[in-house]
Amino acid sequence: MDGRRRAPDRRSPVQPGKTGIAPFAILAIVAAGAAWTLRDSWVDWLKAPYSSSPEETSESRGSASAPGSQSAQGDLAGLFSADDYPADAQMRDEQGTVRVQLKIDKRGHASQCGVIESSGSSSLDSATCRILMRRARFTPAHDNSGRPVSDTYIQRITWRLED
Repeated sequence: MDGRRRAPDRRSPVQPGKTGIAPFAILAIVAAGAAWTLRDSWVDWLKAPYSSSPEETSESRGSASAPGSQSAQGDLAGLFSADDYPADAQMRDEQGTVRVQLKIDKRGHASQCGVIESSGSSSLDSATCRILMRRARFTPAHDNSGRPVSDTYIQRITWRLED
């Protein structure tokens, strides 16, 4: 070598000062393989620390609260599973109780969900309403003439991470 710089060979896939995509592609393939291999143990790990224990309140309800009427009836305790715990809330060790108010239509479906008291985690609050709107079904409320009417239903959902 005589100290002079040689021009790079343009045919070479590796050029001085340039980073190609190959190292990143290889890293992505290796990471995907590792994730695929470990997915079952991750799923078990994510399911393990979850429990949900709804506590029904006896607060006043909407239009069906007149004498001779019947409020909407429903059981929300079985609607939540371990898969429902938001992963981002779990990673941040977020837990708490969400108090929601559901509007129940004449068919017994939740038509609106509002957070009355937050758990302190927007992920847990939004997951609660999303799950209840999708899964909750009620026996519709009836007025004193026996006709189905809309109603409100107030519920507390507690999200807990177990040790």
